[in-house]
Amino acid sequence: MKTTIAQRIKEARSFKQLDQGTLAAKIDIATRTVQRWEKGEQVPDSNYLMRIAKRPAYFPTGCSPAREK
Repeated sequence: MKTTIAQRIKEARSFKQLDQGTLAAKIDIATRTVQRWEKGEQVPDSNYLMRIAKRPAYFPTGCSPAREK
């Protein structure tokens, strides 16, 4: 089953045991922005996807250790 970027962001953030505020601080955005991404209300632009990818690298690809378990 294909997943959305919203699902992948939320899954990866949870897997890394980060709350939305911590992830937001790490990539220098507002917590509300992360909330909107995870709800599918907004999609991160390429600049933010690159910032996210520098955290756990599996955010944008959908290949995560969490799914392999």
